[in-house]
This record gives sequence, C-alpha cells and structure tokens, in this order.
Amino acid sequence: MTASEAGANRRTWGLVAVAFIVIEGLGQQMRGPLLAEFQSTFGVDTALLGLVAPAGTVGFVLAVLGGGALLGRGRPKQFLLAGSTVMALAVLVVGLAPSFLVLLGGFTVRAVATGTFRAADKPVLSHLFAERRGRVLNLYELAWSIGAAAGPVLATLVLAVASWRVAYGLLFLLLVPIVVVVYRTPLSLPGRGEAPFTLDGLRVLSRRPAIVGMTLALVTSGGIEGAIFLWLPTYLRTAFDPATANLALSAYLVTYVPARAVYTLVVDRVGYLNLLVTAGAGVVPLFAYAFGMASGWGIVVAAVASGFFVAGLFPTLAAYGVSAAPEYSGPVNGLSLAASYAGGTVSPVVVGVVAANQGIQAGMQVLVLLAVVFFVVVAGLRVGSATGWTAA
Repeated sequence: MTASEAGANRRTWGLVAVAFIVIEGLGQQMRGPLLAEFQSTFGVDTALLGLVAPAGTVGFVLAVLGGGALLGRGRPKQFLLAGSTVMALAVLVVGLAPSFLVLLGGFTVRAVATGTFRAADKPVLSHLFAERRGRVLNLYELAWSIGAAAGPVLATLVLAVASWRVAYGLLFLLLVPIVVVVYRTPLSLPGRGEAPFTLDGLRVLSRRPAIVGMTLALVTSGGIEGAIFLWLPTYLRTAFDPATANLALSAYLVTYVPARAVYTLVVDRVGYLNLLVTAGAGVVPLFAYAFGMASGWGIVVAAVASGFFVAGLFPTLAAYGVSAAPEYSGPVNGLSLAASYAGGTVSPVVVGVVAANQGIQAGMQVLVLLAVVFFVVVAGLRVGSATGWTAA
C-alpha cells in the first residue's frame, strides 16, 4: 500500500467511525421523544416503559470490556463488521417489533452490537492517528454530540408525518452503507498494533497510576452526566414549566457541540491533564452556584454553561488513558466506557434517594460533590505527572 493509499484508507476508517457514532447518538436520544409512542402502540404501563432506557446496559458494558480484552487476539475489522451488521439488524427488528418484549429484545441486541463496535473503533483510531490522538478522539465525541442533539429533532419530524417505526427504518438505511464500507475496506494498523491482553497485562495496567486515576475520574464524570441527563429537568420544574425545563436540558446538550469543537482544536496544544484540570475547575463553581445558591434563570444559565466544561471530560480522559498504555488501547477503551457507564448508572439512583428524603435541591448537590472529587483526582494526576510518578 502506497503512502497515498494508506492516507486514503486512514481517512475512510475515520469517516466510518464518525458516521457510526453520529447514528448511535441519533438512536440514543431519539428514544425519549418516542416513549409515549411505544406506550400507545403496545399498551404497556409506565413502569414497564421505564425498561427501555436500561435495556442492554449490562450487555453493552460486557461487550466493550470483553471485546477490548480480546481485541489484541483477533482482527479489529471483525469487531467493526460484526458490530455494525448486528446493530443494523437490531434496529430493523425494533422498527418492525410486533410486541413490547420484542422491542426490548431489539434494544438489548442493539446495545451489545454497539458495544462490540465501540470496543474496536477508538483503539483503531488511536493507532491510525497516533500523532493526533487527542484531537481525533475529541472529534469523535463531537460527532456523537451532533447526533445526540439531532435525535429528538429527527423523532419530532418523523412523528409529524409518519409512525415512529419510520424513524428506525431511516436508522437502518443509514447503517447499511457503513456495513458495506467496513466489509469492503482493508484495515492494517501501523506499528505493533494491539498486544494480546493477558493476566500480566492486567497487572501492568492496574499498577499504572494514570490508568487508576483515569478510571476514578471517569466514574465521577460519568456520574455527573448521568445525573444531569435524568434529573436536571425535574430540578428545574421547581421554578419553571415542564416545557422550559426540558428545553434547558436541550440547551445543555447543544453546548457539547461547540465545546467539543474547541477541545478538538486545543487538546494537543494544551495537554490532556492541563485541559482536564481547567475543565474541572470550571465545573465546581458552576455546580455550586446552580444547585446551591442560584434561583430562577440563574440556575438555567449556570447549568447550561457547565455543559461547556463537562463536554470535554470523557473524550479527554479516554485519550489520556490510551496514551498511557497505547499497546493496550482496546482494554483501556473498554475500561473507560465501563467506568463512565458505571458512574452514569449509579449516580442518578443516589440523587433520587437523597431527593426522596431531603428534597431535589439536596439531591442535585450530589453533583457538586462529584465535581469536587473529579477535580481532586485530575489535579492529583497533574501533580503526579509533573513529579514523574504517573505515565502519560
């Protein structure tokens, strides 16, 4: 393969990863606006309807962890092809589902397929674009933000003219070209590529302060995002009508798009840890004000502004972890996703328990604690990097 051919091949795989993550963001954020349609179609009560969100979460986590651990023993293209193909079929099943049980099954299989693809996509990008890893991984997460912001819009537009099933038909049609390109495009990673992951490799990773710190920071940043996504509208309904409260969450998500564009441009110049410390320092006072001192529109302004800082936490931490152990980018990628999902799963429950006992404002102050813990962890990593006891 000539240099020009290698460059074209690299760009093709970059576009494949970006296209896939945009469609994943579309599918994730499309579910909320369609919940009422699912309930109307299948006649299920609200309690069962709540199973739509967590369907497949465990499967996704197991897929990214297992896929990441096995990536060095197989060919990454196999993971990408299997994940994209099964995801397309699962989306089609969701769109054609004759019962609510089949719908949940489709969502579950879709999550496992997504985890299989995502176990390989960022490791592949980190090898293909090693010299621009931070920028490329932030661009990747920027693409997810665009898809996520467009998801509710797509759902609304489809419902204005057709059934919710059409929305999933469109997702299926968007995924088919990705499957074709993945199947037809050769993939060869430069350098050593992925090292087979063994127990010795696990011991190596567990002893690296950078990996341990990344994991702790991702649990807290995932917790922040999970709680914001679920509880911000409820908190704002204490001061605003439901429509305004929901619109504020949309505004928060929209800030991810310009924020990740900025992080994409500056991360390689500023450095992972400097950027993370700066973002963490911005989140703490905004959360403290929004959920402890502000009232009325002050809450909205501070909460939405915090999205600019929160947006860069996950992609920058993931890139930092991969840079600390590039030979194990698959396992590190799986670990980063699992840690973020774990935090995002547990924190909304904690906020709910505190809110039930002490009120929603007290529950939202859990976010302030999470932000402080995040800042302490990344500041510790920064000090450790300066004194030489951490990697990357």
